[in-house]
Amino acid sequence: MTKLDALAVLSAHFSLRGLSPSATDQAQVLEDPYLLVSVILFGERPDFAVDSYMLLHQGSRKIIPAKVRFDATATPSTAWPSSPPYRAKVVAFFAYVDFDPDAKSRVSVFPRRGGEITFDLDFAAIP
Repeated sequence: MTKLDALAVLSAHFSLRGLSPSATDQAQVLEDPYLLVSVILFGERPDFAVDSYMLLHQGSRKIIPAKVRFDATATPSTAWPSSPPYRAKVVAFFAYVDFDPDAKSRVSVFPRRGGEITFDLDFAAIP
């Protein structure tokens, strides 16, 4: 979630109540130093995402997130009761100053039980 996305969410929440965000609300969003990268994972147990971790790779650089959040209890997926029955979100907060938005990037997610899930990211394609 970029700053532009965060402003859109803020505006939508206020408009649902017939209000507009204040200049202070907008400034607070724009001053946030983090890009949020959110990944949905699917697993076999309700607690499978606990202690998951995420890294951002740019060339030989590994960018460590300022913090990582995860769903402690996954929700049933649309595949339930078939496999994988659960889905959970892992969100990493990467400082804008730590990465190059024009560089080729790869995200790696490390579930608690081991393994690695990687995929490429094109920050230039994010509005």
